[in-house]
Amino acid sequence: MFIAINVTSCVPAYYMANSAMEPIVFTKPLYHDTATVNSYIGGKFNTSLDSAYNNSGETNSFGQIYWFRTHIQKYYNFSYGAFGYLGNYKVTAVNELAGNKSYFGGGVSGEFCVNIPIDLIDIRIIGLKGTMYYEDGNYRRFKMLARDQKLAITSTDLYGYNLSETFGMDIKLNKISSVGWYISNGMSGQLISGERFFTSSTVLNYQTQKFTLYLQSSSTWLRGLSTLFGIGSEVSVGLNYRL
Repeated sequence: MFIAINVTSCVPAYYMANSAMEPIVFTKPLYHDTATVNSYIGGKFNTSLDSAYNNSGETNSFGQIYWFRTHIQKYYNFSYGAFGYLGNYKVTAVNELAGNKSYFGGGVSGEFCVNIPIDLIDIRIIGLKGTMYYEDGNYRRFKMLARDQKLAITSTDLYGYNLSETFGMDIKLNKISSVGWYISNGMSGQLISGERFFTSSTVLNYQTQKFTLYLQSSSTWLRGLSTLFGIGSEVSVGLNYRL
């Protein structure tokens, strides 16, 4: 969820804030099998894939918990919930301030999508997902020091957001289980500084009557003057439980 990029060998490391691209992976049961309203608790573990975004030796990981509710109707469904997380970012590119930097945060997220039920398949189209979040901790204080000492280019906002379009599909396997996938693409930003960057996420899930197990892959790009910089890839594994 955090982004850092070494733009060139002559430019200080670039540290951006939490992208909040997919903080809650909402369980959306098939229309044929579910009650109108379901409540869930869940959590996931997230880790960076590519040395924390081009800064060699840097890593980022966090654990997250959340609660949400999903409303299922024949031709549409919507979900909403709240989340919190704790994590650690290992800094190596800024030698003067290197080390592990903890952080914490939380926020709210919601999603609405049009649903097309076809036999044992639900196709979820024209979806919209939004998130607002707050974040603080030692990682933010590191970014403030690195900025003040001109050791790195950073974003230090406490508040941010994400707005994404979504598309997905769920397929019934038998009486008690189904598999599905969905993608989201959108824009994250910081409320004070106005910084913006592009985000995408892909989720594969397996559902039973009580549990949803999922794998998630996420990527982030920063708009340059004439191109897009790929600045981060992450993977998550998570579990939701229906109350």
